[in-house]
Amino acid sequence: MVAPRPIVHTLKMARTAVSRQPPGIDQAALAEFIADGHLERHVRLTFQIYRERHEALVDAIHEYGNGVLTTSSSGVGMYLVAWLPVGVDDRKAARVAEIAGVSGVPLSMFSDRRLKRGGLVLGYSAFDPQTIRIAIQRLCKALTSGRDVSMSSVNGHLDIRGAQHADLAHSGSLHGWR
Repeated sequence: MVAPRPIVHTLKMARTAVSRQPPGIDQAALAEFIADGHLERHVRLTFQIYRERHEALVDAIHEYGNGVLTTSSSGVGMYLVAWLPVGVDDRKAARVAEIAGVSGVPLSMFSDRRLKRGGLVLGYSAFDPQTIRIAIQRLCKALTSGRDVSMSSVNGHLDIRGAQHADLAHSGSLHGWR
């Protein structure tokens, strides 16, 4: 473990309180996993998968956003901010999205002051590109049809499982997955 010098003693004491001996077998297995290149391959593959899903989300927002959602293609990770039009209440927009089967977290939930512009924090790492496209279509349609409600505030962390269940269950491909 690497730690700042001022807390090394405290960490040693905590480690001793939990167990006197480090888990040697676990450490040996991890060292072999890393030495054999498995960790590097996993990180590379995960990054590629997240990049594809990120691109699918950005592309879907650009295609279906129609003035209710915008975003940039910067960064890769597990979440993305989809910006709402100025004046839209992101908390109300998140409720509109939830009703449509797409849950989300208002960007304003991450701030202790009023934001100039609301947005939805959308998670995408657990969903394939097709599911992401379907969810964004649902989300944009809900925000467009609920504009009178959502213009007060819309934000969200995308949980695409609702979209998968509602739109794909009838085809049998994801029946019952929620």
